[in-house]
Amino acid sequence: MAVTANLKIQLMADSVLVAESEDALLWQRVFSAIQKGQGSPGAPQGADLDDEAERDDSGEQTDQPGANVVKGAASFAKELGVSPDVLVGACAPSIQSPYIHMDDHHWEALKKNTPGRGPTAIPPAVMAATLLGLWFKHAGLAGGPTVLQCQAVLQTIDLRDRNAARALRHCSWLQNRKGSVLVNPAERSRALRLAKAYCLKKVPEESAEE
Repeated sequence: MAVTANLKIQLMADSVLVAESEDALLWQRVFSAIQKGQGSPGAPQGADLDDEAERDDSGEQTDQPGANVVKGAASFAKELGVSPDVLVGACAPSIQSPYIHMDDHHWEALKKNTPGRGPTAIPPAVMAATLLGLWFKHAGLAGGPTVLQCQAVLQTIDLRDRNAARALRHCSWLQNRKGSVLVNPAERSRALRLAKAYCLKKVPEESAEE
């Protein structure tokens, strides 16, 4: 009986999985590029992909999507004050939908460290929107996430916020602009403190001060 192999491409930053794809055409292109690079000792590996690579106005080759994820994640982690490994483990940022993959353990820790009700409670949609809004900037993604995209992030831990629109509307560090949820620049520090607490499984600084 014939067995069909399941081919998958994985982009690793040291031992951290940054992105992966099961696209058969992409797998063939990468495999072909590796073979051509190995067969041409005098040329840099991947040189035969120059025609397919995106270039900026100066004619220089731009970073590939995987490299953008690594750079964006490093920038995001630096702003939060956590290591890239911690950031990736907590929310696995990506430039492909749903863009953020939350982690059950980090979410459960945040729930234990914050009130279930009241002004300092953190609804699921607010957590998802905060992570997405911050990540969109570092990833260079246009605009801001929508409510549906926030729900898609929550689905990565099998959650759905039935009161998402209301929760986002009442969050002071989030703004609704033409259907997109943006981090309020005047209160960005609050969004950062929440995201950091989620990543580190700690009490948000504001709650600790209270």
